[in-house]
Amino acid sequence: RKAAELGSGWGVSNLGWCMERGIGGEADPRQAVWLYAQAVELDYTPALCSLGVSYEFGEGVEEDLEKAVDFYRQAAEKGDPAGQCNLGYMYETGRGVRQSYEEAVKFYRKSAEAGYPRAMCNFGFCCETGQGVRKDPSAAAEWYRRAAEAGDATGACNLGYLYETGEGVGQSWDRAVTWYRQAAELGQARGQYCLGWCYEHGKGVPASEEKARE
Repeated sequence: RKAAELGSGWGVSNLGWCMERGIGGEADPRQAVWLYAQAVELDYTPALCSLGVSYEFGEGVEEDLEKAVDFYRQAAEKGDPAGQCNLGYMYETGRGVRQSYEEAVKFYRKSAEAGYPRAMCNFGFCCETGQGVRKDPSAAAEWYRRAAEAGDATGACNLGYLYETGEGVGQSWDRAVTWYRQAAELGQARGQYCLGWCYEHGKGVPASEEKARE
């Protein structure tokens, strides 16, 4: 709040983030949107992405997917990795914009190369499936690894699956379990299921019905 009072775009945007989530007081999404807009006026680029999220999910404003895309695009053009990733997702799913895997890949790649974990995972998935880019399981494994090492649970689980199947990497139940365990410990439901399955069937770990049920 003090940073916001001093006219810091970062402070204003973070105050909005707290307002949106009710941290330090009652949640007020409408006030959060106003603060994000003020942060944009102060040339704080990440606030553009925050406004996009507000419009995408109708938090504090009426849902408007086209406006969400516009804010994500503005953030992406200014080099914001979160904005690039979110814009890629809108293109992938055709929400607020004409669906295009090629455009999705373009923005996922930019965000991934900037080190944004979710984009690394999403770009890896495109490489794994051949959506908008040449199918390349080895590249998928590398992007999943980068995402997982940056703490992305889905990236860890997806990498575990590649080790389970031997697609793009040498097949290894031990390594599959390692990555499934990381995903599970991060609370990812699919990772928990896959780790439980490995315990149930004794793949990469000693069989244990007790641990499988955990």
